[in-house]
Amino acid sequence: MKTASVLRFAEDLWGLDRLADADKRSNSPAGDCFDFNQSPAKFVPITAPLPPRFFMHQFGDDYFAPDYE
Repeated sequence: MKTASVLRFAEDLWGLDRLADADKRSNSPAGDCFDFNQSPAKFVPITAPLPPRFFMHQFGDDYFAPDYE
């Protein structure tokens, strides 16, 4: 799937005009990737790999996440 097709999908979904030549030429992935007629999948909770305190911690403006994972 090309990046422009994602943009085309958003344009089609919200009734927007084409924003670029690339998305004018692309196809929306909605036709063969999504089935809007089926029921949504049941929610299944997952276990996070880190404890809740990791996700709730507030970092300062100068914090950059480590790039080692």
